[in-house]
Amino acid sequence: MDSSSTGHIVDSAYDDGNIPSNQISIAAHDAPRQHIPNEEVTLSEEYDISHGRRGMAIILNHENFELMNKREGSTIDRDTAVAVLTNLQFDVRVYNDLPSGRLFGELKRLADEDHTESDCLLVMVMTHGDEDVLYAYDRPYSVDRLWEHFMGNACPTLLGKPKLFFIQACRGRAFDKGVKLGCSDLDSDCHVFEPHKYTIPTTADLLVMYSSYKGHVSWRNPRGGSWFIPALCVEF
Repeated sequence: MDSSSTGHIVDSAYDDGNIPSNQISIAAHDAPRQHIPNEEVTLSEEYDISHGRRGMAIILNHENFELMNKREGSTIDRDTAVAVLTNLQFDVRVYNDLPSGRLFGELKRLADEDHTESDCLLVMVMTHGDEDVLYAYDRPYSVDRLWEHFMGNACPTLLGKPKLFFIQACRGRAFDKGVKLGCSDLDSDCHVFEPHKYTIPTTADLLVMYSSYKGHVSWRNPRGGSWFIPALCVEF
């Protein structure tokens, strides 16, 4: 099946490929907390969402690039996400086609803000990508740089709160041909931070969800947007 016949293209630095991939990979870094001996710790099974605000939702939408193909259809995903996140009472900020310097500057300013009254942080990125890298308007950058300013004491007012990152981008050049299933095969911990009681990893409470598996392309329709973002918004 040719990709041009289905109208789907990939969110890669490259433009080759045939078969869509609909796999979602979740990398949730929420390692068990290390208890201090002789201290009793009561851990909640749910995050506290009784703060004054839902929190910030940042959308980094990249449709145009200095040296790469335009990502047709990305504005559809952006507008869908804005509507859903606004309805969920997030304070939504949208940034379009940021060069790397401005992108990292905005993330650093966000981390320096006071999130004491926020339930969580959400960052959604829509761009071209490759293995372990994403693309700003002008150049690639390591995907880890998205959350480096929000880990551990780098952003103390988000300690013990969920930090959610959703990434619509390719993660390589491979294509997943999938596996056929019969109808019979189909089926239609989080904790509150208490200082001085226990320690948590610097990557605690971080969830990273990708639109494709490591090493594989991610698909987008120029007229209808990606597969991942609308499905994610339905779940929200």
